[in-house]
Amino acid sequence: MILLALSGCLDRLFESPYILVAGLGEARGLAVAVDGGLLVAGSQGLHHLALDATLSPREPTPALAVAQTPAGVWTLADGVVRDPGGHAHPAPGAIDLAGTWFGDVWALYPDHVDAFGADGGVTRRAEGFMGARALNLGPEGRMLLTTPTSVATVDEAGRLTPLVDGLVDARVAVSDLAGGVWIAMGADPALYRLVDGVPQRFARFLEDPRDLQFGMGPHLDPSMVWIASGAGRVDYVQVR
Repeated sequence: MILLALSGCLDRLFESPYILVAGLGEARGLAVAVDGGLLVAGSQGLHHLALDATLSPREPTPALAVAQTPAGVWTLADGVVRDPGGHAHPAPGAIDLAGTWFGDVWALYPDHVDAFGADGGVTRRAEGFMGARALNLGPEGRMLLTTPTSVATVDEAGRLTPLVDGLVDARVAVSDLAGGVWIAMGADPALYRLVDGVPQRFARFLEDPRDLQFGMGPHLDPSMVWIASGAGRVDYVQVR
């Protein structure tokens, strides 16, 4: 009995994410900041998170999602997308926001995607799905759209291509810099890598994962995936 308990403790020790920072209330969204840190959107507003775990408040208004583009920072809060110039764009019902490979910012709704251009114009980008949960960078030139049971790619023209179906409680998917697809999913959430179209479990004991982000550029290690947790943390897992 003692050996079984020790085995369970060791499983949690070796398969759990590491905690970078806690005490964020409810972390909901992540984006890579221009200086290589992370931007964290959540119930306590928008924060900049340096990799030494230093938190710097940016905006006190609770936010649902954040995106970083060369033009600046975009946020989604209370059905409004706010661009880097501070202009507010109505987006009632939007649930996620993502910078893209294409230079614009995409807002996700449960049944469609709208694109916000640098000029403030809004165009319908994709539709024909239901129950979407998350939108994130995919393999280069594509985005990843997650529903509770599936992950699909979306190209610049809005064409959807299924990647995997039959998932259980999928939360969010993201691509690493090599084009590999990683998914947070399950009733007891775990991190999976998609290998030849089949999810293979990589790490367990994720606590209420809301967003995933891989390191990019010279500052954030691309072998780390960062996890926004509804439990008020930013965690990380080393995947290589």
